[in-house]
Amino acid sequence: MLVRCASYGGTVAPEDKERFDRHVQQVHLPMVADSQEDMDVCMASEDRKRTREKSAADFATFKGLFRGEVHHVNYAVIDIPLPG
Repeated sequence: MLVRCASYGGTVAPEDKERFDRHVQQVHLPMVADSQEDMDVCMASEDRKRTREKSAADFATFKGLFRGEVHHVNYAVIDIPLPG
């Protein structure tokens, strides 16, 4: 499985932390789990275009909660066996 992750480098005010975490979990994360093949198709799709438009409209709300930079990376999830 491939996961697209966002690295958030910045700060969230303590009073906004719960709202920020909920927003990331309920809005951002559901948009990002796929295989590389699926990710390539997804990133070029009309759905992605609409997602980018939705994200742009959502930016004002998100920007008000977070101060910093967001970087995205795709990486393959590999099962790591636990000892014993």
